[in-house]
Amino acid sequence: MTADRLLVGVDDAAAMLTVSRRTLQGLIYDGSLPSVKVGRSRRIAVADLEAFVDTLRHEQGDGPVK
Repeated sequence: MTADRLLVGVDDAAAMLTVSRRTLQGLIYDGSLPSVKVGRSRRIAVADLEAFVDTLRHEQGDGPVK
């Protein structure tokens, strides 16, 4: 789905994290997940989604995703 994309939209990012759009927007708003604006659209880097998950796993003692 995202192998060839650097940025994804809010709905796609929420689906990738299996959270609601509202939850994802909260993560962006509180600074937990970086995002950029492209025109009038908000986009999230796939690399930032992966880093976010790695951070969660590290905080919970599960180690990095391999």
